Amino acid sequence: MVSAALVILGMISILPLLLVVRPWDDLAKSSTL
Repeated sequence: MVSAALVILGMISILPLLLVVRPWDDLAKSSTL
């Protein structure tokens, strides 16, 4: 049960990072072009 909670917390903490990294990566690609 504890491991499952850690996995859920990990996913919750990773989702915002993905939302921030994706647009930032797109901006980096567009700026290089």
